[in-house]
Parts: sequence; C-alpha cells; structure tokens
Amino acid sequence: MSIRSLSSVLVFALLSGGTIAPLAAVGATANGTLTVTASVAKDCTLSSATLAFGSYDPVVANRTANLDQTGTITVTCTKNSSGVTLGFGPSANAPAACTTPARCMASGSDFLQYQIYSDTARTAAWTTPITETVTGGTTTPTQVTIYGRIPAAQDAAVGTAYIDTVVATVNF
Repeated sequence: MSIRSLSSVLVFALLSGGTIAPLAAVGATANGTLTVTASVAKDCTLSSATLAFGSYDPVVANRTANLDQTGTITVTCTKNSSGVTLGFGPSANAPAACTTPARCMASGSDFLQYQIYSDTARTAAWTTPITETVTGGTTTPTQVTIYGRIPAAQDAAVGTAYIDTVVATVNF
C-alpha cells in the first residue's frame, strides 16, 4: 500500500468518527515445543529351518554309530528383549512306536526315530522351551543351533525319503 493510499484511509477513518487500530508488526516470531513420543513393542519372529540328516546307513555306517547333524533357526526379536524362550513341539509323525521324547520321521508306514537337542553333546533333549539370549535386534538376528541325532541300528526301509515336521515356538 502506498503512502498516498494510507493517508486517504487515515483521513477517511478520522472524518467518519472511527478509530485506527495499530498495524501488526511484520516478521515477529514465537517459539513453542513439540513433544514427540513412541513406544517400542516387544516382538519376535522365527525363520523356517531344516534339519537335514542326509543318508542313513543302518547296515554299515550307522549300524553302531549314531547319525548326527546340526541345523540353525533364526530368532529375530526387538533389540535387548529378555525372557525369550524357544521350544519345539512333538513330532507330527510320532506313532505309538515312537517312545517319548523321541521323534519320528515317516515314509509311508515306515518310521525312523530321531531327536533334537540343545547341546553339542546331545544329552539335553529339546522337549520344553529353553531360554535364549536375544540381543541383536532386527539388524543382527540370533542364530540358534539345533543338534539332531538319528540313533544307530534302526531297521529302516531302503530308497524311501523320511520326513517330519515339528512346530517351533518362540515365547517373548
């Protein structure tokens, strides 16, 4: 607005009996704060894993020696989660012939017993959830080793593929 226009407005306002309001200062600022919050949920996931024993030879190699193998399951939890346990359910194929806590792989009506363990010596059968230390978070998942054993001297049928599924559960 030019000075001439502003003068005309002031004169008109005074002649008409009005009042003149002060003009607001241009360029003034005020500050405040914005609080930003979030919470982090405790959560975990498991990767699907395979414990592959390979070839079992009940006549020569495994007549007196167990067939041992290892596998890995990946546990990914919120960073620094505590109280995390990992457990495995029963064998999906366990018939009455499978003695507890053994598990059985099946091929038709033939069964091959095996077990999973939480230790390298294969003395602690993994039948109940055990505590896992999970600290890495999503950028560094925790690798948990599964120790498997097929006991020696089982009367297994030749040429068949044995398979089983076991449900893995992470509690957090």
